[in-house]
Amino acid sequence: MLTIFKAKRALCSELVGNANVLGVGVGYATKRALITGEIAIVVFVKKKLRVERVPQGQRIPTTFQSFRVDVVEHAVTRPCNCTSTS
Repeated sequence: MLTIFKAKRALCSELVGNANVLGVGVGYATKRALITGEIAIVVFVKKKLRVERVPQGQRIPTTFQSFRVDVVEHAVTRPCNCTSTS
């Protein structure tokens, strides 16, 4: 299992500078919002696009060092003021 974490770090280094990438982790792959049970490198992006709309140098691979790569669209979070006014 340790090798997937090394692969994740290596992929993370390759994705530096990709403005659409929010983060990279390890978890279960999903298909149509259902967990497949397959362990994968998970790349969180601002907006998931069709591959043909992504410039060649910005594409995220479907596999990396023999591990599946799952791309997940994730909303950009913004801090909020949660103090009560009452």
